[in-house]
Amino acid sequence: MSGGLNYLGLHSPQPSLGANASNPRGFFEPKWAIDFHRRILERATVDTFDARPDAFDRVQAEITAKHEGEIVAWLTEELRRAPQIVVKDPRSTWMPLLWESAASRLDTPTSFVAMLRHPAEVVGSRATYYAKGDSLEVRRYQVLSVARWVNASLITERQTRGKTRAFVRYEDLLDDWRPVMRGIQQDFDLHLNTGIEMGARHEVDEFIDPALRRHQVTWADLDVPEALRDIADDTWRLCSRIGERRGSDAEAENGLDELSERYRSLFDDAVAIAHDVAAAEAKLARRKAVRKVRAAMQSEANDPSPAQGRAGLATRLLAGWTRAGR
Repeated sequence: MSGGLNYLGLHSPQPSLGANASNPRGFFEPKWAIDFHRRILERATVDTFDARPDAFDRVQAEITAKHEGEIVAWLTEELRRAPQIVVKDPRSTWMPLLWESAASRLDTPTSFVAMLRHPAEVVGSRATYYAKGDSLEVRRYQVLSVARWVNASLITERQTRGKTRAFVRYEDLLDDWRPVMRGIQQDFDLHLNTGIEMGARHEVDEFIDPALRRHQVTWADLDVPEALRDIADDTWRLCSRIGERRGSDAEAENGLDELSERYRSLFDDAVAIAHDVAAAEAKLARRKAVRKVRAAMQSEANDPSPAQGRAGLATRLLAGWTRAGR
């Protein structure tokens, strides 16, 4: 989508993330935006894709006026290059309204495009490149990835509700990009570098290749709990309906609010059940940290230099505090 808009005349800020095996056409993600989002997510201890329902609130707690000012400064420079900009990064799911607020300070309207791909297909595609380990680890990856898809989809819809937006099915874009782009052009009031007529060739015809849909996975190919699968299916269906209604459908939006509650309840149950696993892993991590500090203390104790002696004293004090706090 972002690459197609770039070929149609919108500006994709540079430098951007290049192509790799999972995306041979390139990501069209500005590196500045990636670094900016990553700094905030790291402070919030939130992953690019995160299944926790409260992850969004964690991110918001870290956002300050300084962050908005950074976006304003960056957009100011990019708007000097072109009046229409595409900023694409999956991490932006956590802070779309920050971008809208910053752009409004420059009298620049903001519109949102959310790409929809069936969760089973998304997980199948990601598992091909990222799932590692034995069958149990692969299953855990599949379950976690579906949960992350649900959480991101629900957050994206809720945060962009009432805004100028489009929900576009990936398969629709690949099947025929022209009606998809024409709808976005009209709804977003975009100025493209060409008319979108049937039969007229354009660079986008070579760029958006249906053959890139290499992973057509169904639920039958995955091992996902029924309760989570049902929530994911309903989320997909209602978001697709919003896409068909040009970005707004009150009944679907109410249904997604109910799904948010269902997902939160399911997540809380899973956390409760997995408590002993999490507690044991935390205890093991603490023990490893203590052993590491003790090893460093022993190494410093064997170094006779005064500077290292002072460092050794600090390390011993730290180790003593760690042991006392256990």
